[in-house]
Amino acid sequence: GHELMAHLLRFGGGKLGKKIRTDPGHAAMHLMTAVSEGDISKVKLMVENGISPDVSDYDLRTSIHIAASDGMLLSVAFLVEKCNCEINPVDRWDKTPMQ
Repeated sequence: GHELMAHLLRFGGGKLGKKIRTDPGHAAMHLMTAVSEGDISKVKLMVENGISPDVSDYDLRTSIHIAASDGMLLSVAFLVEKCNCEINPVDRWDKTPMQ
């Protein structure tokens, strides 16, 4: 239901702007959940609406870390090819998605 609601609001003229506050932790959590589930349409919707694919969680893991560690090939491909995400971010253990 949330995806449909976002589409309705966006195409009805709703805008994201500087006055809207978002919690980066929540944004990261929702993006990483979608990535780990392979829900590309949800990932696309979030990125198109301003959530950075490079947002990190409390361990400095980004969506590409999650996708790679969960073996989500389509998510990795989408993040790299369509979202232009950072492909070598380092988490709090100094690990990249390939490690």
